Amino acid sequence: MTHNTSSSSEYHMSPTPQTSLPNSASSSKKKAKSDVSQQVEQVRDEIESLHSSVMSCHEGKHQHYIAKLEAKSEHNHDLKKYDWLCATWEHEASQAAVSHQRLQEVKDAEIQLREMDIRVHQAHSKVLNKEAETLRLKIQFHQMMQASKASSDGGTG
Repeated sequence: MTHNTSSSSEYHMSPTPQTSLPNSASSSKKKAKSDVSQQVEQVRDEIESLHSSVMSCHEGKHQHYIAKLEAKSEHNHDLKKYDWLCATWEHEASQAAVSHQRLQEVKDAEIQLREMDIRVHQAHSKVLNKEAETLRLKIQFHQMMQASKASSDGGTG
């Protein structure tokens, strides 16, 4: 302790070191301030760099999320379009089946009508044949009656 006291008293007693002490303390304070300022600036730069990196990372995540959302949206749009196309095709197939059934029913009705026409013509033909047979029989009867009348007129007179 005595060594420190004597050394500090020697330091204060000397006129040259006293004038040099404030200059060196001032320059060392300035240097310390400059060093601290540089360190603060470095820390700020590091913080800014980290902030930039974080923002870049967030931007990347955001872009990834947007791309994923767009892909999901596009996929949902494609699914809806596929469902709509399936429903449309099913409807068209159903309409085609109904249309085909109606055409088939019309064709079946036409066939039945033609078959009925054939039966009517066949029945009419049978009627005409029976009428022709009746007329032949009437002619034969009439001829027999005339022959019988002629033989009964010729035999009595």
